[in-house]
Amino acid sequence: MSTFAELAIAPFLIEALERLRLTEPTEVQATTIPLVMEGKDVLIQSQTGTGKTLAFLLPVLSRLNPEERTVQAIIAVPTRELGMQIFAELGKLLEGTPLIAQQLIGGANVRHQIDRLKKKPHLVVGTPGRLAELINDGKLKTQATRLLVLDEVDHLLDPTFKTDLIRVLKSVSRDRQTLFASATITPDVQEVAERWMKEPTHVHVEASYKLPPNLQHTYMEVEGHKSDALRKLIHASQPKAAMVFVNSSKQTEEIAEKLSFKGLKAAALHGGARKQDRGAILKAFREGQIQVLVTSEMGARGLDFSHLTHVFNLDLPTDAAHYLHRAGRAGRMGREGMVVSLVTPAERFVIEKLGKALGLTFSPLTLKFGQVQGAQSAQA
Repeated sequence: MSTFAELAIAPFLIEALERLRLTEPTEVQATTIPLVMEGKDVLIQSQTGTGKTLAFLLPVLSRLNPEERTVQAIIAVPTRELGMQIFAELGKLLEGTPLIAQQLIGGANVRHQIDRLKKKPHLVVGTPGRLAELINDGKLKTQATRLLVLDEVDHLLDPTFKTDLIRVLKSVSRDRQTLFASATITPDVQEVAERWMKEPTHVHVEASYKLPPNLQHTYMEVEGHKSDALRKLIHASQPKAAMVFVNSSKQTEEIAEKLSFKGLKAAALHGGARKQDRGAILKAFREGQIQVLVTSEMGARGLDFSHLTHVFNLDLPTDAAHYLHRAGRAGRMGREGMVVSLVTPAERFVIEKLGKALGLTFSPLTLKFGQVQGAQSAQA
């Protein structure tokens, strides 16, 4: 398949993908979508960065009936961060449509979630504990649910989640269509697939990535505000030229202002910047008048800096492909470079996933007495 239009997904999704400038499906999408559209159970084994999320979201959304105001599909995820990420993707895909999605993640106000369920969403994304709680309380009705997706199923089968997950599985009709998605297929996953899926088709897609060999890949665990930790880290590292990545263009100005207020030469660059402003910022960065450029994926598209020594991920990239896109900007022309990802304790699993997907070992960093501990400083 060469285009999404050939995969017979709903027309509104074709329009949404065009808005997102996505026209060609990845291998896992081209293989998985027709199987799901046919109503088959599918076990999707694919590394981070191959387009696995859209591989199940697009056909699931295509199979929803907007006139039927019931929870027709449930997507279970192991962490609230992943749930929020998928919910954000749903927001982009469902914009301007009558279909309603709702997130039911732990840590959020359960009463607000119960109130929103009264709007009769067609699809919910949630963590096992919260899903099971709402099912047990009779607030989440699953009698009409005919599509069940377990994303990162290998993590969902952790003892922490397994009891609640089984409760969710048992609550949904056996006639449902079930999709499992995972980067790895463990014996536990195989056992659960045999029990809860109907003759599943196994889709297995490998990913290959290349990164400059002279990059250090590191992470720093942060308990408090990431922006404060970032400021201290930059002061301690004293990079010749650095890029800070966030996932939302709206954040770039705020973060740049915080860094500038604390004495760093920082500026924001985002997709909405005027051409003249963008040109002036880039010129100042290349000439060394700006030390830190705060940007998003969209804002950095097409940029190339030979003098860049550091990349800081204030927000973690959404997949391995985006990590590659960011990290590959440092260490050009044989120079050394460093990539530092700031993570909360709950985000540690993302670093582990990226490491597996890219074949990388991430070294931990700490700050002690204003000095970076755990890795050598990158040189220009």
